[in-house]
Amino acid sequence: VYGVFQDKTGRLWAGSSDKGVNYKKSGQFYTLTKQEGLSSEAVVSISESPDGALWFATLGGGIDRYKNGRMEIFDRQRGLASNFYRVVMTDAKGETWAGSVEGNIYRWVNDTFTLVADVNSRVNTLHKDTKGVLWAGTFDSGLCRIDVSLGKVEVFDMKKGLSNDTVLCIHEDERQPGLLWVGTGSGLNRFREGKFSLLRKKNGLPDDTVYWILEDHKNDFWISSNRGIYRLKRKDFEDFFNGNVTAVQPSLYGKENG
Repeated sequence: VYGVFQDKTGRLWAGSSDKGVNYKKSGQFYTLTKQEGLSSEAVVSISESPDGALWFATLGGGIDRYKNGRMEIFDRQRGLASNFYRVVMTDAKGETWAGSVEGNIYRWVNDTFTLVADVNSRVNTLHKDTKGVLWAGTFDSGLCRIDVSLGKVEVFDMKKGLSNDTVLCIHEDERQPGLLWVGTGSGLNRFREGKFSLLRKKNGLPDDTVYWILEDHKNDFWISSNRGIYRLKRKDFEDFFNGNVTAVQPSLYGKENG
């Protein structure tokens, strides 16, 4: 299962490695496949734009737009440089972005995808922060800051203090806008004012791999890892990064918890 997503009507959508897109409506599950117009049945990321269109990032078929029951495909034949995409994202202003396996980053403008930058590495995740800055998490080039107007890329990698050049997720702190949390295969990185600080397994995390971060109404973090899902309380990780404690005590929910 990839790219679980809830649209504005409350329907749940989930991509897959080879079974298309599944969605739940009125208590029943339905499936979109090539028979319904999908370009590829490997769908790994899903997003929704303000006009109600759903966007599917596929491995092999480009980017699909599903609106009013009609599927439209954007691929190499439509001007894209690649047919392989790991992420499609719609930001707070309603703009849709996509990142390819080859490192191309596109913005949807005037009914077409326009190339804005090339990070020269597989794009795993994208994030537009509250200041309007676009960030890309890559397979082997770390965290990239994109100047969309100039197409310039600033790289923050292991040479600049990041724990691992493979970035799996980016989360902006809801309590402290501008502060980024960067999940890697080597722990959780705090990125503040251009500097990284690291929390990892030796400091109490159940696992060093951080796939995704969700912040709840208490501003605690829920993190997915190779050992399951765990909750990291706000006070716990703030105490660690402020130097008040040397380890955190997360609550782990794995197979034994159902």
